[in-house]
Amino acid sequence: MIHCIKLRFVENQGRKIRGMKRFYASLASLTLVVAGLLLFNFMGADSSAALPRDCDNNSIIYCGGITSSELASRYNANKTGDLKTIYHSYGLSDYEMTHASTSAKMGEVHRDGRVTVNGETVATGATSIGRQQLYANRTKVKIGNKYYYEGSPQYSYAKGVESIVAYVFFDEDGNFKAAVMTSCGNPVHAHPKPKPVYTCNALTADKISRTERKFTASASAKNGASIVSYTYDFGDGSTKTTTAATQNHTYTKPGTYVAKLTVTVKVNGQTKTVSGPKCQANVTIETPPPTPEYICNALTVDKIDRTHFKFSTSYTVTNATFKKVSYVIRDASGSEVANLDGDTYAQDKPAAYSVQAYVTVDVKGEEKTVTADSCKQPFTVTPPNKVQVCDQNTGKTITVEEKDKDKYKPVGDVACQPPAELPHTGPAEIIGSTLGIGSLIASIGYYVASRRGLLSELLGR
Repeated sequence: MIHCIKLRFVENQGRKIRGMKRFYASLASLTLVVAGLLLFNFMGADSSAALPRDCDNNSIIYCGGITSSELASRYNANKTGDLKTIYHSYGLSDYEMTHASTSAKMGEVHRDGRVTVNGETVATGATSIGRQQLYANRTKVKIGNKYYYEGSPQYSYAKGVESIVAYVFFDEDGNFKAAVMTSCGNPVHAHPKPKPVYTCNALTADKISRTERKFTASASAKNGASIVSYTYDFGDGSTKTTTAATQNHTYTKPGTYVAKLTVTVKVNGQTKTVSGPKCQANVTIETPPPTPEYICNALTVDKIDRTHFKFSTSYTVTNATFKKVSYVIRDASGSEVANLDGDTYAQDKPAAYSVQAYVTVDVKGEEKTVTADSCKQPFTVTPPNKVQVCDQNTGKTITVEEKDKDKYKPVGDVACQPPAELPHTGPAEIIGSTLGIGSLIASIGYYVASRRGLLSELLGR
């Protein structure tokens, strides 16, 4: 009785244990299904990659690692003892193998040898290793102290399987390094497809003038990338998009500007832009220098006398250096008569003349000369005035220039009058007519003698 009870108890316990095993097996299967669904969603709903489990002796990791945590757990368990040696030979570190969720991207290894991530081919010519020589096209390779068999997915994939999900690892430059199939842990070699490279290398600004700059763009695109256009932002609110790698721009205001270059490229059919600190250029537009001003404002002519004249010029000179005022004398026909650096002029030829003032300045080492209509004036040299005077030397009336009249006597001056004549009816005429000329002469002689005798008598006393 007790024996039966024991048997029943043992039998019941066995049922419970078998039931628990079935529950945990179902739970494990459900977990894998959920993980597979999550991975499927991660890969994209349109992915046709297979998620099998290769639980056979050809697998590098028995039953693979569908999730990154499962891959890490089985890698660390290393039941076959050669996992680290194998993956290290593919350039994969312990960290990468145990942190595949962050160190790798989910991709696919295709039957035709392509390795893709998000539909983009990152490598071609894929081969993978297994532990068994399943078909004749496999090559025997030695890793560590063991031999493995390497072949193309073209022969190793089951019929109808076009691709298998894999962890895809990249180097620091973003190029394909290796892949690990989720279904079996088999590592994959492939030829990296060079990653498209597109960079904005530099932007230079060469000075053409105070306000104009010539911008030169430097950019590169290769491995499937091509340059579409350049966009120049000149920093003053204006931009220019062009296919030309050079562009001129004129700034309208003084100041400091930061010009920027953005390069538009086409990569795998998609349009992308790239810029960066190297594609900036500082531009300083200086304040323009003060504008030189030099103006001949006015000219005045002062007459000193009939033949002498003095010129005075008014001018304005700012932001330049005054040098001199010169005067050009012209006759009525416009022909030049004289060119003066002084401000006085003598001309004794009666005629109509004009004088024009020219102001000469220095502007940054260059001579500039300016005049104006207001700096041109007429003047006249008049004929001399004539007056009549008395030539005291000759007693005659002559005509001389007015300026010389002081050298002579006025007309009517006594010095220029002729001697007065004796009247014809005076005593002399009466005596002459009565006594005759001879008697007159004798009378004069007698008078003179009598006067002389009187003088002698006076002196004798």
